[in-house]
Amino acid sequence: MRQSTKGGLGIDLALSMSYDYESKMTYGLLLGCSEQQANYIRARLTELSCLALHPLLLPTILVGCIRSFLGIRVDELWLDLLAVEADSGLTKWPVADVLGRVKKLTKGKHYRKASEDVLSVMQSATIWQRHVDTLLLLIDSMQECNQFLHLEKRFEQTEAMVSVHMAIEERLRFVYSKSKIMLVLLQSIEKRTAAQMTAV
Repeated sequence: MRQSTKGGLGIDLALSMSYDYESKMTYGLLLGCSEQQANYIRARLTELSCLALHPLLLPTILVGCIRSFLGIRVDELWLDLLAVEADSGLTKWPVADVLGRVKKLTKGKHYRKASEDVLSVMQSATIWQRHVDTLLLLIDSMQECNQFLHLEKRFEQTEAMVSVHMAIEERLRFVYSKSKIMLVLLQSIEKRTAAQMTAV
C-alpha cells in the first residue's frame, strides 16, 4: 500500500504487511507518518481493538485517515470557491455565510487577482480529484483482498472472524461512499470554477 503525495497533500505513507496463517499474526511496517497521524492511528487501533484479528484493520484505518484529511481540504476548497464568487461579483448565485445569510455582491475591480484566485481553486480541485480517485482505487483493492480472505480456506472462519470480516467490509464501504460523494462535490467545484474563470 503506497499513498504518494506528489505535492499538495500532507500524507506520504508506505505500508507493507504480511499475515501468517498458522500463528494468525499480522506483521507490518508503516513508514512516513507524522506525529499527528501516528496518534490518530494509535487512537483508532485502541478504539477498534475488537477488529484486531483481521489483517486489514490497519489499512482500513489508514484509508479512513486519508479520506478524513481529504474531506477537510475539500471543505476548505468549497469555502475558497464561495469567496472567489463573492469577491469577483461575477455571479448571480447567492453567496451565503455559515449562518445562511446571503451576502450582497459587488462588481469586482481587481480582475487579475480574481483570475489568480479562480485558477488556484481550479488547480486545487484537480489535485484533490486525483487523490480521491487514487483513494477509491485503493479501497477497491482492499475490498478485493477482504473478499479473498473471506473465501481463503487457510484463513480461520470462526463466527468471530466472520463478524470481524463483515465489520471491516462495512467500514470500507462507508469510506468508499463518502469518497464518492467527495468526488462529486469536487467535480461540481471544478465546473463552477470554470464558469467563474470564463466570467472573469
